Amino acid sequence: MDLYSFLHDQGFNFTIEPSSIYGKIDIIASQGTDDPLLADAKIFDADRGKTYICHGFKQIYTYTQQFNEPFGYLVIFKNTEKDLCFSLSNILSKVPAINYNNKTIFFFVIDIFKNPKPASQRGSLKVVTISEKDLIKQVQEIDIFKNPKSVTQKHPLKVVIISEEDLMA
Repeated sequence: MDLYSFLHDQGFNFTIEPSSIYGKIDIIASQGTDDPLLADAKIFDADRGKTYICHGFKQIYTYTQQFNEPFGYLVIFKNTEKDLCFSLSNILSKVPAINYNNKTIFFFVIDIFKNPKPASQRGSLKVVTISEKDLIKQVQEIDIFKNPKSVTQKHPLKVVIISEEDLMA
């Protein structure tokens, strides 16, 4: 809690992991204001890769909907020698960001990996690329009109028939 105390002493007003019906968002800064900052943090390492980061996008996107905020921030701590690259259509910003359904999610990658080898002894850089399609796929709902069979197999439809007598009762 030393970091929390320090940030609070510097004038930052935030809550760590406030509860939500969709889970616990990592940080809501300025929660009592008209413009809170929504941020969620994820780790990118040997065990948590592309799918995990895409799921993190889904989480912060859901929080922006829940709190009715136009912006969200996904902070990614990179703890691997692999590089993380976002292939997104929004190239106007130096910070990777995706605009989807009137929400903008920014991606901040913080490299915390301590590579034991000097740069001259490292092999070629391995890159994990996350596309806009990868991210959006996480938040889109199943379209029952495009593939109704997959929906009924995964989510069987329940039909309830109500008679006119039931409506009058």
